[in-house]
Order: sequence, then C-alpha cells, then structure tokens
Amino acid sequence: MANEDYSNLVKEIFSDVQQLNLGSSLPCGILVFDAEDYQILFASKLYTDMLGYASMQDMLECSAGSALNLVVQEERDKLEKRISQQLNTENAEPFYELVRLVEKNGQSRNVRNYRNLITLKNGRRVFVEYIFEIRDNEAQINMDQLTGLLDMTGFFNVASHYLLSHPEGRFSVVYFDVDKFKVFNDKYGFNQGNNSLVMIATTMTEVFPRVPKSRFAADNFVVLAESQHILEKIDSMHRLVKERSGSRPIELKCGIYKITKDSPVLLNEACDNAKLAIEGIKDNYENYFAVYTDKLKTLIELRKYISDNIRTACKNGWIKVYYQPIIRISSKTLAGYEALARWVDPVYGFLAPSDFVSNLEKAHLIHVLDVYMLREICRHAREMLDNGRILSPISLNLSRLDFAYCDIISEIENAIAEYDLPRWFLHIEITESAISNDQETMVSNIVRLHSLGYSVWMDDFGSGYSSLNVLKDYVFDVI
Repeated sequence: MANEDYSNLVKEIFSDVQQLNLGSSLPCGILVFDAEDYQILFASKLYTDMLGYASMQDMLECSAGSALNLVVQEERDKLEKRISQQLNTENAEPFYELVRLVEKNGQSRNVRNYRNLITLKNGRRVFVEYIFEIRDNEAQINMDQLTGLLDMTGFFNVASHYLLSHPEGRFSVVYFDVDKFKVFNDKYGFNQGNNSLVMIATTMTEVFPRVPKSRFAADNFVVLAESQHILEKIDSMHRLVKERSGSRPIELKCGIYKITKDSPVLLNEACDNAKLAIEGIKDNYENYFAVYTDKLKTLIELRKYISDNIRTACKNGWIKVYYQPIIRISSKTLAGYEALARWVDPVYGFLAPSDFVSNLEKAHLIHVLDVYMLREICRHAREMLDNGRILSPISLNLSRLDFAYCDIISEIENAIAEYDLPRWFLHIEITESAISNDQETMVSNIVRLHSLGYSVWMDDFGSGYSSLNVLKDYVFDVI
C-alpha cells in the first residue's frame, strides 16, 4: 500500500488528523490491520520504534505483513479467538488486554493493548490497536473478579487511552453509588448483595456499550460516557436497576462530571468531582443524579468544613448567641428572647444558620451545637443575675436529632443545676418537623420535660405537614 493510501486510510479512521499527525504524536503506538486476514495497513513510527524496526517497511518485511506475526507464538491462538469474538459480536466492545509482542531482535515486550473494531465507509472492517508500554512485572489487566468490569487502576489506564484515541469526543465521567448498600447487605445478606452488584455491572454494559466501565470498590461504579444523551442513559440505568432489583430494591445515586477542553483536569480528579456531586444529593430522595459545578463544590467544601470544625468553633467561641426579642402582640411588651446561633468563622466569615444548621443535621452533629447553645444561654443568664439584672425567659430551639444522639434532657438539667437557674426561664422549642418522626418517642420526651417544669413550644407550625388533628396527640404550651 502506498504512503498516500496509508494517509487516506488513517484520515478516515481518525477525525482529527492535525492533532494525531497520522498517529505520530500520540504517546502510544498505533497499528491498523484488516479484520479478516490480519494484513497490516498502517503502523505509526512510535509503534515501529517500540519494536526496534527501522521503518514500517522493515516491519512488514520481517512479519510477512501480518499483524498475527507481531505477537509471540504461544499467544497467537488466544489472540485469534478474541478477534473472532469481537468480529462475531454485534456492537462489540473494545478489548483491553496485556499482550507480548515480538521485537525485531527476537525478544518479547509486554504492552497494554486497546483494540477497537471499526467499519470504514467502503464496508471494510479493520482493527485499530493502541499500544502502551508497561512495566515488565505487570502481569495482567486489572479486572474486578466479581463483575468482570475493570477495577480502578484498570479504568484509569484504559480510559486515559480511550480519551487519547477520541480527541474530538465529548465525554463525561459518570459515578454511580448504591444508596445505603450496607443496610441492603445487612438485610438481605452478602450473597444477595454480590448478585445485585453483578446485575448493576451487566446493566451498565447494556446501557453504556463500547466505553470504559469500572467497579471502583464496594458499591461504586464509574463509566466514561459520551456526553450526548447522557441524561437519557442515566435515566435508563436508574430505571432498569430499580426494575431488575424487584422486591429487594436498589437505589442508585449518580454524579456527573463533564470533561471539557476549556477546563481540563486529570482523569482521577474528574472521578473525584463526579463522586463529589453525589454528596450534594445523598439525603435528597427526590433527585438521584447531580451534575458537578464549581458552585456545588463550594457548597460541599463548606459542608465538610462545618462538620470538621463544629467542636473547634464551640471551643474557640466562633459560635455567637444572638438574642431576638419576643413581643406580646396584645400589650406590645417584652415576653422573652429567642436564642439564635451565628457562626463568625476565621475562614468563611459570618455564617447564617442556613449555612450550618442543616449541614450539622446531615452530619448527625447538631447536638454538639445545641448543647453548646444551651450552656452559653445558661452562662449568660447566670452573669445577668450576678450583675443584678432581671432575668427574662429564653427559648432554645432543639432538633429531633438531639433526642437521638445525646440525652438532651439530662444535658438541660445538668446546665440548669450547674448555673443555679430556675427552670421557668428556659423554654424548649421543638420544630414541627420533629414531631412528624417517631411520634411515640417525641410525646414521651415532651411529657418528661413538662414533668421537670419546662415550658415546651412548637416552632414553625404550618410550615410542614402537621395539622390540627396531629396536635391533639401533643401538649404544647405555645404554638
């Protein structure tokens, strides 16, 4: 085949000729050969250099023009079987493997091979192989033994090669996480958990054919997918997994990171960002996917900062107690104060409750804040009394999680006793959302507070799902 024919062939296979420079600028060797008779049609300079040939013509003469002869003798039967499998499979996936090639001097060389079947415009089918050098002690392609997908290391290798071989493609990293998989395993057993993971892998191969896919670890799956129609594919993946899990439902959460030329990142960073996107919807039962954005990253970083530093903030006094007056409408006189938390942070500056309260609840750390607020309120009240000032009632808002993650009533009693304060001065506010969860426990807690002499208020009535009918089961002093 003349050089001009080689160039035309490669131009047809590769969409970006200028970038590929007919394969010479990619950090891998490229070989193109006929799918039927293994006739070598093109080899890049890096490919021939890797095997010690002076030129492509030199390689053609030494190998009798056959790609099969470039492989060590003992691996040729295996290679022919794999090629036959690709040829006879509709929409065959690219094949990833380690293979030993024969150098011109007769020595063997271990390489990582990414082989893709392509049909040209004239109907001719050819294989395009991308050959990457590897360490001599790397024995086998990194595969997950349970699902047959690539493992994390294998994914990074293969996906990197895939991106290099598709320079004009628009791709996204899609990260799947099985929601509450530990709970699933505890309920249905380890074997059923494994069966579900295999089902997810099979479904992923069906929905995302011909692109690199991986089981990273445990219940985490990653795919490098074309960005076009990505949301439709994710919807199909989510729907099929839910349908196929039957009476033992599996819920997938999905994070998406779109790879762009304007803001290139390393592949591992793209995976981290896709995983980060899931963090924004972990406790959101309405959304099962999220697309990574810089704004989302900022919010998630703040969430982590809040949970990592809440105890430090309490210890160092970054949490400030603000007192908002409560006015009687009838007489326009002072009825007391509501204690509000504000976080004045050395890094983020002033943080409103909307910046940290819900994040602390999600991290199951809200009791740390509320116990701190309780003790600060009592300390301030003691100072007022010691300075001869009149004490007004103070209301403290508690989360329902306070009753789950600490003995908040004992904490209240201990603070009141330590600062020698009357119980009437502390009003306990419980939000409407708290009574909608575990009604029996909340009724018991309210009864216990009343028995100790505390006034219990309902806060934000009407903002959620409560009705007057629900209130009949509770005894509140103020609504």
